[in-house]
Amino acid sequence: MIGAVLLVRLPHRPGARRPVFAALADGVRFARTTPPMRRMVVVMLAVVFVGAPFIALVPQIATNVFGGGETATSVLVTCQGIGAVVAAVTLGGVTKRLGSWRLLAASSFALCASLVLYGGAPVFALAALGLVLVGLTYGYAFTSFAGIAQQVAPDEMRGRVLAVNSFVLGTMYPLGLLLQGAIADATSLRAVTVGSGVVLALVLLALGTHRADPLAPQPIPEEVST
Repeated sequence: MIGAVLLVRLPHRPGARRPVFAALADGVRFARTTPPMRRMVVVMLAVVFVGAPFIALVPQIATNVFGGGETATSVLVTCQGIGAVVAAVTLGGVTKRLGSWRLLAASSFALCASLVLYGGAPVFALAALGLVLVGLTYGYAFTSFAGIAQQVAPDEMRGRVLAVNSFVLGTMYPLGLLLQGAIADATSLRAVTVGSGVVLALVLLALGTHRADPLAPQPIPEEVST
């Protein structure tokens, strides 16, 4: 596969070179002034900050909640990976059937339910199954963020807009992890994991993620004859 990619020759498209932070500012400006992109970034902020920290807490769930060791941790990590791989393989077909925004909305809400199942599972086997679903739904949501960004942005802005996505991931994920880690110390890992699913669902509802698709073609208003 690597060899096949190296053999591909794409035409060079020269573009204006910008300093890193200036290019990021361009991407932020575009995201702020483009309704579909703005709406997607807000949802991404919520999903990454509230939902994504489960990734770093998987080893703690395996050892502290279920009393397992390296094998239990490996099983859970593998289950998450299985879900992510299935999402990657089926993404094209599912996106074609649902559309980018409907897939983003459906997978984000499904992630909430999957986190509740995973965090509240009374036995290890059910937690492993829940983590497959978490990996699947988070994989769909995460790739939808990049897909929508590329769909909305013009060629000359695409890299800068994707930089905004990377910035959101690089800042919101560790901040969310710090917060959830502190809450887990004060309560429990189960409470944090289940709570993250519930809180994320409430935030997504408040943001109107389930409402009209911002990427859908808008009807052209009929001219009013006078």
